[in-house]
Amino acid sequence: MTKTIRVADDVYRILVSKKRKGESFSETVRRLTAKGRETQSGLFGVLADLPEKDFQRFREAALNVDKPLSEEFSWKRRARK
Repeated sequence: MTKTIRVADDVYRILVSKKRKGESFSETVRRLTAKGRETQSGLFGVLADLPEKDFQRFREAALNVDKPLSEEFSWKRRARK
């Protein structure tokens, strides 16, 4: 069953910007409003729309999350007295 809804122009622009290639508006709304996005499986694909430059920055930060600050900032250990 198809329903027609009315949205404000700014909401339409937001939906257009979030819509993926080949995705219908119904699929876009379903994806954006799906329950469970706060779980790991619900977050699958959330970075798909991220521009490559931003994705690489995120990836680098994620890979270095366990890196000690001394290594991250190239600090040298001080000799203890």
